Amino acid sequence: MIIYTSGTTGRPKGVLSTHHNIRAVVTGLVRKWAWTKDDVILHVLPLHHVHGVVNKLLCPLWVGATCVMLPEFSAQRVWEKFLSSETPRINVFMAVPTIYSKLMDYYDKHFTHPHVQDFVRAVCEEKIRLMVSGSAALPLPVLERWKGITGHTLLERYGMTEIGMALSNPLTAARLPGNLQAEPEA
Repeated sequence: MIIYTSGTTGRPKGVLSTHHNIRAVVTGLVRKWAWTKDDVILHVLPLHHVHGVVNKLLCPLWVGATCVMLPEFSAQRVWEKFLSSETPRINVFMAVPTIYSKLMDYYDKHFTHPHVQDFVRAVCEEKIRLMVSGSAALPLPVLERWKGITGHTLLERYGMTEIGMALSNPLTAARLPGNLQAEPEA
């Protein structure tokens, strides 16, 4: 499989990954992040990059979970999906810090009433089991503000196109920006 680098240090480059490597990364993430067939992920990232294709598409497909695909990122559509009672009901979300910042900007402009804010937090705490940030360092103010809005401490992870996901906050223990642990198997 050819997956493209992000292009942060130059033009994106295609990186060849073996089936064995893809399988190792996917099965490791499925186990570490407790993916199940009952999960429903909202997908808003590009499919040419490791975050979008491996973490957000191959992992859920590996276990028979559901992927709800948006053609492009829209803060309004993401909030609508989070708060919707329609099935399939989103319970996993992964994005980059910039997207979380845009979601917070939308929240600040559109969810100004305290009762609405309480509703948003209650729905997110009750219905969403996992929210992940990756592909760039997660600023502490974003982590703290997101937790205040949704009740979720973002799981931060780090990986590279060439190797897949290598470091992650734990799923069930305390999460702090930069407090990443090496994955023992890959």
